Amino acid sequence: MLKHWFSYMAVVIATDVFAQAETQSMQRPWWTNGNNNTVPATNFIGTTNTQDFVIRTDNVERARVLSGGNVGIGVAAPSQLLHVAGNFRLDNAFMPGNNAGTAGQILTSGGAGGAPVWKSFSSYALVANDNLPDNFVGSCGVFGTFSNTTSQGIPDVSTINVSIPVSGVTGTVCKVTVTLNINHTWDSDLDVFLIGPGGQIAELTTDNGGLGDNYTGTVFDDAAATSITTGTAPFTGTYQPETPLSVFNGVNPNGNWTLQITDDLSGDVGTFISAIITIHTAASGTFTFVGEVAVPIVANETVVINANYSIKTNSTSGVAIRVTRDAVTGAGSVGTVIGYCADNNTAGNYSACGISDRDAGLAAGTYYYKLWEFAPSSVASTRNYSLVVHKQTN
Repeated sequence: MLKHWFSYMAVVIATDVFAQAETQSMQRPWWTNGNNNTVPATNFIGTTNTQDFVIRTDNVERARVLSGGNVGIGVAAPSQLLHVAGNFRLDNAFMPGNNAGTAGQILTSGGAGGAPVWKSFSSYALVANDNLPDNFVGSCGVFGTFSNTTSQGIPDVSTINVSIPVSGVTGTVCKVTVTLNINHTWDSDLDVFLIGPGGQIAELTTDNGGLGDNYTGTVFDDAAATSITTGTAPFTGTYQPETPLSVFNGVNPNGNWTLQITDDLSGDVGTFISAIITIHTAASGTFTFVGEVAVPIVANETVVINANYSIKTNSTSGVAIRVTRDAVTGAGSVGTVIGYCADNNTAGNYSACGISDRDAGLAAGTYYYKLWEFAPSSVASTRNYSLVVHKQTN
């Protein structure tokens, strides 16, 4: 009887082991040499809870799938559906919206959260270089002077702002000079800046003069032969400011100008006595037509312009350029002014400037983007200029 019982138990155990083996075979790990008879709904590599899934090589994390679905390659906290840290190489087509684009199109942003879009693109360019004298007929003359002669104390370790209102000026600035009178017992305590009505800033003098006293009849002029940094108190005479006053060239001078004076060390005080700003303006008609680019526009197109100009003059020039948009070709019509730019360096040195703008929503038609040049007199110079217009379909 006991023998039969042992035989029965052996059969039961064998049956259970076989059942467990069969069950385990249905839930076995994935083999590294391949798997078959898999069911995607139940057979997968991953997690079944809210934990991230991580891929490592050489025990270093290489990729991570967050429990929420974002995939990171080289980044442990991907912020997008696919977030790659490092170079991304694509050997075949990049197809936003399943569209690979066509030849000549460019890819433009669709804005935050939007897909990029392929758009038609074309370019028009006017490029020229010359070494000819500027030979302009216009002049850069004094329009008037504007001043503040109300004395004001300059306390220790403090800043005062001296207001100089300018009004009634016609035309744009082609030159500015400043005449300054300040009493102070330690000039190197002083930092003086001129701020234009449009926020442009020129550094006239900072920490110059050592323990010398006063600025007496000090004229700041870009054309001066001597920099204020090499002058000696009380700086009577004409000096180059620490940064060029040509930063104001091409701007509308009307508005409130500010002379900002700071005493940055303790022990000595002073008094602002007076300041005079002399505004030079360009006479009308002094811009000379350089060239134009004709750009045909149809509905839903945006025009992007970029103009660059560099000049090396043999004397202080005040050379400026402007870019305009016009429906009429040629030098006889200006059209709408897009922007101005002025050279900002001293004689014998190259200076450069650029203008860029974006015109959207123009009516259909042909537009002429024009480049104009201005100089105050016959100034020998080396010039380089370009005007490039890009057009894209919105």
